[in-house]
Amino acid sequence: MAGLPLAVCLTTSVDLASAATKSLSPVNIMVINTQGTPDVNNPEVPAAVEAAAKQINSEGGLKGHHIKVFTCNDQLNPNVATECAQKAVQDHVIAAVGSWSTYSTNFYATFKAAGIVNLGEDPLTAADYSNPLSYPVAPGIALQYVADGVLAAKEGCSVIAGLSINSPANLQVLTYVKLGADSVKPSITVPPDYITFPQPDYAPVISQAIGDHANCLVVETPSTDATRLMTAVEQSGQSLKIFGNSTSIDTANLKAIGAPGNGKIFEADPQALPDTSPALVAIAKAIKAQNPAAPLDSFSLNSWAATQVLKLAAAHMTTFTSASLIAALPKIGTISLGYYAPFSFEKPFSLAALSQLFNATLYGWVAHNGQYVPMSNPNTPINVKPILAKL
Repeated sequence: MAGLPLAVCLTTSVDLASAATKSLSPVNIMVINTQGTPDVNNPEVPAAVEAAAKQINSEGGLKGHHIKVFTCNDQLNPNVATECAQKAVQDHVIAAVGSWSTYSTNFYATFKAAGIVNLGEDPLTAADYSNPLSYPVAPGIALQYVADGVLAAKEGCSVIAGLSINSPANLQVLTYVKLGADSVKPSITVPPDYITFPQPDYAPVISQAIGDHANCLVVETPSTDATRLMTAVEQSGQSLKIFGNSTSIDTANLKAIGAPGNGKIFEADPQALPDTSPALVAIAKAIKAQNPAAPLDSFSLNSWAATQVLKLAAAHMTTFTSASLIAALPKIGTISLGYYAPFSFEKPFSLAALSQLFNATLYGWVAHNGQYVPMSNPNTPINVKPILAKL
């Protein structure tokens, strides 16, 4: 494609094949995400796919075939995202696995021509929830906000100010918050308080929220703004509870905030177990071994899970093609990974716009000394499907 920047799409430098899987042809997969940009940088996404593939290969691969992982950095550029999809075709991959891209919508036209499956894309766009080639394993950021509304209502919020860009897509998120809150207490209001990026000072926005009589905030802000946001809340002198997701206040910035966030910052996440559980400690260790800079977070756990689902599907495949993968996914039945609530690909969701939503269960987490900890023990699941059915 003349005039477009080249996609940074490279086969991983690590030989993921084991001695037991080198004799048969590889099963090619690709992971597409954004790395190295000022706004988005998630090296943990390909590291998790590579680490999971390495583990699977050491256990015999997919019926003796080793997984070969290609990576593509979309550079937070829609044209490069399209090139990543084209490169997936050239590399004869059967699926994109565990990807996370702002521009995943750009994948599907190219994927359709080749029949490539988008397995475990952390869903963000409308296409991720509705395209028949999309098989997400997590609910995605949009639905985290539905659960945020549930959590906020249960935490006693009466007015939840939505810190949002004034755009239809962003304001839709506030509709999701209201939907979740209404399932608990219909009298809660969610007024928007508009922000622009970059937002050097959050004090005026917080002042506006307080003027709206808000006692809680739901934020659609980048993680890099988290400490400035919390500083503005503290300086306001008001005790505002903050609800976000895995991109608005990530674990690194939560650690930087520290004790002032205790009991005040919340998020909804599909992760069911604390990071200290033996299973997640082992996963974090495997990802770190692949890339020391890669944390265990919502994105890397999603990518690990997607690769494990590929292994489960392989048990129902006699050939390793995209078509056979699509046929195999519903045959897995109930998928119990331990760190997510059980789900399956057996039946699409009743709403056409969310037909490819399969896992709709999230859990509440609250900040404590720079970490997210479960809001209850055991953590109470929030199934947003009955709430979404009211749309």
